[in-house]
Amino acid sequence: MKYYINYSDKSFKKQQKFAIFMAKLVGNFDEVTAYGPQDTDKIFYKENEVILRQPRGGGYWLWKTYFINKKIQEINNGDYLFYCDSGAFFLKSVDILIKELEKYDQDIMGFEVPLIEKQWTKKELFINMGCDNDFFKESNQIMGGYVLVKKTKKSVDFFKQHLQYSCNEINITDKYNDINQSKYFIDHRHDQSIFSLLYKKYKLRPFKEPTQFGDNPWCYSGSGANATKGLISNKLHALDNGRQYRYFKYNEKYKNVLFHVRKGNVLISLIKFRIKEVLHKLGFYRYLS
Repeated sequence: MKYYINYSDKSFKKQQKFAIFMAKLVGNFDEVTAYGPQDTDKIFYKENEVILRQPRGGGYWLWKTYFINKKIQEINNGDYLFYCDSGAFFLKSVDILIKELEKYDQDIMGFEVPLIEKQWTKKELFINMGCDNDFFKESNQIMGGYVLVKKTKKSVDFFKQHLQYSCNEINITDKYNDINQSKYFIDHRHDQSIFSLLYKKYKLRPFKEPTQFGDNPWCYSGSGANATKGLISNKLHALDNGRQYRYFKYNEKYKNVLFHVRKGNVLISLIKFRIKEVLHKLGFYRYLS
């Protein structure tokens, strides 16, 4: 069985509904579930109210790992679960990603971004997770916006740990972000930072980003395509805006399995992207986003 879940409060309801529609239409899932704040257990909310009542990320995205854990407990061993932010939706079947994951002895499929961990994870989390060394700090961050999970004992244990780390206010919030951080530090990525470090502690293989950004990593530069023009893959680069950037050439051949919308109307954004794809093939567009 293949399960899909997403989450939204009132601010992303339209995007959530469209993502659910596309998961049913083309994602090839057996069951889809749209969660909201009302689905959070009252006891869990009370225990973690100091985090969940914060406006950023609707509670620093703590609900994300909560609902992943909740759903994992409900499904059977060997089933697949895909969590997806409501700002992204499927364009192709999830079977493409499942087939890729099955090539490796791995139960969790995390996706890598071209940004460096030390700039997007605060010092306290490195220390609290036993990751305060260059192996973790100098690695690329793993994104938290979407993840594919095969239910096994290992994946269940992974997300239990993720939830435990996430329920610690110091780990997941912006508390102490401005105190004694690395000179390279830009901002903390909360649940994503926790997921990223734990993913590496488990020595899991990273995969290519499954949205349009996977083949257009410059979208993470913060300065547009020209900022990364001519840069060499597999090498660390310092961009003019202060970001450190390293992109890889991946073995995975899949592309645009999902579409990510950072802002604006989802349909209009998709139509614009499709037009750019055509123009790109005709030689009028070098980069897509």
